[in-house]
Amino acid sequence: MYFVAAGFVMAMVSCGVSSSLMQPQEADRAKVSGENHPVTLADLQSGYKLYVTNCSGCHSLHKPVSHTAQEWEKLLPEMFKETSLNEKERSLVKDYILSKL
Repeated sequence: MYFVAAGFVMAMVSCGVSSSLMQPQEADRAKVSGENHPVTLADLQSGYKLYVTNCSGCHSLHKPVSHTAQEWEKLLPEMFKETSLNEKERSLVKDYILSKL
């Protein structure tokens, strides 16, 4: 059932139905990448895919701009408890969300 739901969400995104979520762009990378935390465009794309496939299981997807960076810092750890994402995947999702602010 999970795979069917995830496939449906990915199909909707691929068709452009989910206009509230934007694919990461190179310009977004600079918002989260730093000397001690390098982030690639591929990292942001992976974070986007993880966000779409994992977070829609519990609720409708939030626009990243629906919360401030400080709010996301508090919300994400609570939301991550409901997923099976590992630490690397959690970091990718967080970077994606923060890159869109």
